[in-house]
Amino acid sequence: MRHLLSALIFTAILSLCCAPDAHAKANPTELQTQCDQGTAAACGQLGGLYLVGAGVPVDMAKALGLIKSGCDGGDLKSCTDLGALYMSGTGVSQDGGVSASLFGAACEKDWPSACHYLAVQYLLGNGVARDLGRAAELNQKACAAGLAGACGHLGGMFRLGYGLKQDLVAAIDHRERACKGGELFSCSQFGKALANGEGRTINLDQAAEVLLDACRGNEPSGCFELGHLVKLGTAPAQYGTDPGPMFERGMELALRPCQAGDSNACIVAKDIIRESGTPEEYKQFCSDLGPAVSAGCNEGVFTACVDLVKLHEEGCGVEGAGTDANTAKRQACALGVSSMCGS
Repeated sequence: MRHLLSALIFTAILSLCCAPDAHAKANPTELQTQCDQGTAAACGQLGGLYLVGAGVPVDMAKALGLIKSGCDGGDLKSCTDLGALYMSGTGVSQDGGVSASLFGAACEKDWPSACHYLAVQYLLGNGVARDLGRAAELNQKACAAGLAGACGHLGGMFRLGYGLKQDLVAAIDHRERACKGGELFSCSQFGKALANGEGRTINLDQAAEVLLDACRGNEPSGCFELGHLVKLGTAPAQYGTDPGPMFERGMELALRPCQAGDSNACIVAKDIIRESGTPEEYKQFCSDLGPAVSAGCNEGVFTACVDLVKLHEEGCGVEGAGTDANTAKRQACALGVSSMCGS
């Protein structure tokens, strides 16, 4: 199982900048005309079409040339997209220094997504020296400009005390902001926090509504968390007493990305099996998950170390993990997760 946080973030970046849906209304012929006439943004957008094969054949060389032309012409989105390609090594040799330079220049001109992706590089130490404080500053700038993903990252950082002082009120505030901006994972985290009274007074009606919206938007953790409330009997009466449909939908959404290496999806799948599967099914899933999460922690992925501590608490796959709970906590602490320090 691929558990590298960087690989997952690279995939997310590419899905944001270059997904076919983003170009559904784009006309390649019109964009080519505009590009030829010197419209930088049109060049970059047309490059995105060639990158994913939306209305035109996939042509990596042409895509890169057009996106670079857009960036050279001053289009900040094109520069950010070009930085994402260098960050992921898509069509070019991976070069964190080049991507950081591109993101940095666009961020200085107040392009929010560039600030956010540069924050990711500072979190990972990719092309720049690892600096959690700088990452937080960049995410705060991007969040203030309305970028939901950056607000969501800040919510997670505040919750764990990762590069910031742990603050559950700030965590849920940022998750709410990200959720309102359409970031569905943050919606599930916001709903979970409301249900648990984490940073806010418990509000089960609002929690269930937020979680249902996340589930309907195909976020597996939203389905699981709502199903969990139903199973506990704490969900509002209109959600019924059978968590089965929510768990089934959550597993349907989580299984494929988990098999592709998405560790967040695997954790959701594990939770669903724990709540609705047999002990044998849970044990089998954990026997694969525990060692994979341990490997990610040993590679320096802070989220894997945090997950490994939770797996130890549940007794999930830790027999073959090779890392005990105290070691996992020390590793997470060393990586900057203050909530894992001194306990």
